[in-house]
Amino acid sequence: MIVPLLIYIVLTTIGLTLLKRGMGTHLALNTQTLTLLLQNRDFLFGATAYGASFLTWLFLLSQNNLSKILPIAIGLVYVAIMIASALVLKEPFTTSKIIGVILIGIGVLFITR
Repeated sequence: MIVPLLIYIVLTTIGLTLLKRGMGTHLALNTQTLTLLLQNRDFLFGATAYGASFLTWLFLLSQNNLSKILPIAIGLVYVAIMIASALVLKEPFTTSKIIGVILIGIGVLFITR
C-alpha cells in the first residue's frame, strides 16, 4: 500500500500544482481560455499527472478499505499541497497551517492503527 500511496500523493500534488500555475489568473472557462490552456505546458503536464493520479487512486481503492485509504490519502495530499503551494506558487505558509498539518498527521496516525 505504501508505494502506490506515495505515487498517488506525488502525482496528485504535481498535477494540482501545475494545473494551478498553468491556469494563472484565467477565471472564465470559455473557448478562448480553453485554447490558451491547451497550449500551456504547465496545464498539460498538470492534467496528465492528475489523470495518472486518478488511475493510481483506482488501484488503491481496489486494494484497500475506502474508510481507511481515503482519510490517509486526503490528509497526506493536503499536507503535500500546502508545502508545494508555498514553495512553487509562493502562497503563504502560516502558523495556523503548520498547526493544521500537525493535527492532520496525528489523525492519520490514529487511522492507520
